[in-house]
Order: sequence, then structure tokens, then C-alpha cells
Amino acid sequence: MDKTEAVYTIGTVLRLTGLTARQVRYWEKKGLLAPKRTPGGHRVYSQAQVDLLNRIGELVEKGYRLEEVKRRLFTASETGQVVESDAAIRFGEKPGFRGLYYGYKGER
Repeated sequence: MDKTEAVYTIGTVLRLTGLTARQVRYWEKKGLLAPKRTPGGHRVYSQAQVDLLNRIGELVEKGYRLEEVKRRLFTASETGQVVESDAAIRFGEKPGFRGLYYGYKGER
């Protein structure tokens, strides 16, 4: 299976990640990911997005605020070179998409 193919419903994602629907929808609202939608409007997620949700959850659990999480996952390195970004995963793009967020990759 292609890791970018959206196949998981939100119920499956919740079981795979241990997150709540409220967390997933809030993180979507904050721009951390953008699942595909079925013609009926239901969210469907790829394995890459499930992995991203797990990573976001780990960072939040460590005490990072969402803006810090976004910066850590979707920014350029200190050298100014754009990181091969999880933005592709976030927006359901094909691998190779380069993130559009610039800044530093600060450590806490």
C-alpha cells in the first residue's frame, strides 16, 4: 500500500493512534494536517498522516505548544535549506513536495 493513499476513516485513526476525535479535528483546524474528504464529506487519512498524528501527539505529550510543533515539523533547517517536509503528508501531496514554511529548526 502507498503510504500517501487515504484509506483510514477517523474511527480507525483513533484506534491506531490512541488520540481523540477532538484532538485530531483540532489539529486539522490548526493546519497541522488536511485529510482528504470522501464525496460525502467524511475524512479519510493515509498511513503517512497516521504517522504524522503519532509524531504530533508525542511532541504535545512532551510539552510542546502547537506552534512549536508546527515549526519543528514544517520549517527549514538552520542552514536555510528547506526540509523535505511533512507538509506533503499534511496536505495529502505526493512525496517530493517541499514545505513552504521558512524559519529555524529550534531545539527545546
